[in-house]
Amino acid sequence: MKNTLDPAIFRAPLATAASSIEKDLRLEYQTIEPKLRKNLESVFGKLRLHVRPFDDHIVGIEKRVKTLESLAKKAWQEKWTQPFLQCKDITGVRIITLNQDSLLPLADRVGEAFPGSETTRTLDDVSDDSGYRGIHVQLKFAESNFGLRPTTTAGCEVQIRSIVMHCISVFSHAVFYKSRAQLPRPLVAERSRDLFAMFRVIDKMFDLFRIELGKYAEQLGIEKELSLGNLTNFMQEVHRSAKVTVPDPREAKRQLKLLNRSGITKVGDLVQADRKAILVASNGRKSIKLNSIINRISRSLS
Repeated sequence: MKNTLDPAIFRAPLATAASSIEKDLRLEYQTIEPKLRKNLESVFGKLRLHVRPFDDHIVGIEKRVKTLESLAKKAWQEKWTQPFLQCKDITGVRIITLNQDSLLPLADRVGEAFPGSETTRTLDDVSDDSGYRGIHVQLKFAESNFGLRPTTTAGCEVQIRSIVMHCISVFSHAVFYKSRAQLPRPLVAERSRDLFAMFRVIDKMFDLFRIELGKYAEQLGIEKELSLGNLTNFMQEVHRSAKVTVPDPREAKRQLKLLNRSGITKVGDLVQADRKAILVASNGRKSIKLNSIINRISRSLS
């Protein structure tokens, strides 16, 4: 079992060196990979709980253990003689958000879950031609190294990025890191610059769109408590071409109280419970009977 690589291997071309490095690392990798995977499941579960308040902003959470092939290639690129000790992202979690504004609050939540963790990349770091911006956090574990040997590490990195920056990362990774075509880097950078600029504009558009949606939701009163008056005003604002009526106010208030007890306490909660009943209520009609809509939602939830 070999944990230390001969520095001479780094003088060989990657195509030649990779298979040799993999061979040297294979036995150790096969030994620790199940432990790393088990540790990662624990880390992933803890992170998932801590970022749950941001579920509306998160479009995906991924986890991975670096493959032996990837570790060997990275070792050659970084000239690591002890890859299992020097690789700080041998396991990783990626959190992908709808917009850039969510990144800093999410990074704070990650730090709360793992006190002492270090931010190794900030939104101010732009180290390549792609213009990629994200936050990378190196986790610190309370349990020292998870019982692995001193020659290995349980390093785990959390990457937090917007969906647009994720597209940039995937594209640039495929072109600059994984491509076998070995295109001249200046040529690739020149052709990519305009594309990446468009990506960044889209990212800003996402942020502006989110802000506009927030203002519109506030105008509608979607975060107001679920009462007959607030619901009537909301429905009238959404369906301006129809007249909202409440044939039986007493019964409507009774049913709304029951919905409150079941956890539906805001107008927005009712919208989430049955978007079709609320948002397509008029369907070309000139009047909307609120009692019918409340009855329908109450029945569907009972």
